[in-house]
Amino acid sequence: MGRFSAVLLMAFFYLSENRKRMKGEVVLTLVSDEETGGKWGTSWLLDHVPEVFGDAVLNGEPSTCDLINFSEKGQIWLEIISRGKAAHGAYPPFGV
Repeated sequence: MGRFSAVLLMAFFYLSENRKRMKGEVVLTLVSDEETGGKWGTSWLLDHVPEVFGDAVLNGEPSTCDLINFSEKGQIWLEIISRGKAAHGAYPPFGV
């Protein structure tokens, strides 16, 4: 389990411990293939498992620890041709 999944678990446990003081429902899902557009990720869960619907989403992106963002997420498919050493968008120093 990555450190961001561990942080999500910690946040989820904190919310669980304080659930009497809050309204709504939070559902934690952890999927392994979101960045590859995998068909077994969040979209599959939303289409086939109604219990995953909650009032809030906790999503850990490893970009920065200093940002809390409220937004919607979608997909866009592009074809880009480039040269260099590939790296994950969260770790640009590893690429060229």
